[in-house]
Amino acid sequence: MDTLVLGAGLAGLGAARTLQSCGVPFGVIEADSMAGGLAQTAAVAGFSFDKTGHYLHFKSPDVERLMRMQGVALRQITRRAAVLLEDVIAPYPLQFNLWALKEPLKQRILDELESAPTADLEGAPASLAEAAYAYWGRTLTELFFRPYNEKLWARPLEDLPADCLGDYVPRMDRELVRQGSKSPVQDYGYNATFFYPESGRMGDLMDALASPVGDKIRFGSSVREIDTRANACILSSGKTLRYQRLISSIPLPQLLKFAGISDVPSDLLSFTKLANIRIGFRGRLRCPYHWVYISDPTLPIHRIGFPCNVDPGTCPEGCASLSIEYTRPPEAQPLSAETLAHLTLRYLLRRGMIEVEELLFVDEILLSPAYVLYRSKGREKFKEWREELERWGILVAGRFGVWDYFSMEQAFQSGCDAALQCVHRDPMRLPSARGAS
Repeated sequence: MDTLVLGAGLAGLGAARTLQSCGVPFGVIEADSMAGGLAQTAAVAGFSFDKTGHYLHFKSPDVERLMRMQGVALRQITRRAAVLLEDVIAPYPLQFNLWALKEPLKQRILDELESAPTADLEGAPASLAEAAYAYWGRTLTELFFRPYNEKLWARPLEDLPADCLGDYVPRMDRELVRQGSKSPVQDYGYNATFFYPESGRMGDLMDALASPVGDKIRFGSSVREIDTRANACILSSGKTLRYQRLISSIPLPQLLKFAGISDVPSDLLSFTKLANIRIGFRGRLRCPYHWVYISDPTLPIHRIGFPCNVDPGTCPEGCASLSIEYTRPPEAQPLSAETLAHLTLRYLLRRGMIEVEELLFVDEILLSPAYVLYRSKGREKFKEWREELERWGILVAGRFGVWDYFSMEQAFQSGCDAALQCVHRDPMRLPSARGAS
């Protein structure tokens, strides 16, 4: 074939649809039994669960237009999120909703933020800890930023690069801080509004995206080796597929291994393993939130999603659900799903946020990798790898293929751009989405 695509997640589907629209012969290899990657939706005992919260945030009109053309109705939703502290629930973003805090604490944070730098510190701080203290001051960092991110990454902030959050760190806005110290400010940030299928299943949109290229996807197939000299991909089944160009959205460490690149410093390709624990119960939610961030150190999880507040169709009548995120520590023994479920239920019950008549099930999946640990010092090495792969006709796409902090839209777009590069078009014309229509 002309082009072989590894992975049928968002990046792989973006690449496949673009190749098809350009008339390029291609095929797709997908280890799973369905397309969509992390954006799949599973049915559990009559409940619908995405693999953690997957919501669409559009920056590109072309991508938004393409997604709306798939025959899956999308509903625009205004975000309702909060931060759970030890003794208070504050709207998210916390730094712009200081009105919810007690006066002495609020004033101390305000005083520290007034003296914080407004310039972009990217690349200057030695660690995420240094960046957090510089941007947000000691009080706010230790109240929220440190405990939340240390649970999310399962590492001390001092061991994290300052840029590991990519472009998703809110910038300093003193006027917004002042405004939010007096009254609520919630319509801030890239996810102030988001889009979600009216069906209550993100997987329905993935199925629609895959439909035009479904006959080109080889499901249940995984890669054993890539012979870069012969332009051949050897599958675990022993079958060999030959190609002229290859687009990979599988995790970069796997690709490098398959391609025989061995000089790979392990600290440049670190990632987290995330347990997504799904709970179904008979009862109801007594809070309005779509999700909450947990900085409270008494609870080891870092985020709780409330799927039926996003769409009631995710739960049967008279029932509700929770989607819990827990980063497994790299060295210590992880807590079991049942332990985490009961800790979370008791925590929410004490706060009056849920009513439980009967616990119906606790289900768990593991996302590995979940979040990639992007490091500034690895940029030159990443460039070397990409250049070497491109000499062999291999391009990378997607969060795990590029090894960066991508949104859903960015993942899809990167697949479109890689395909356009394969057919010698300008990859910066994201009209790649138009080509993928």
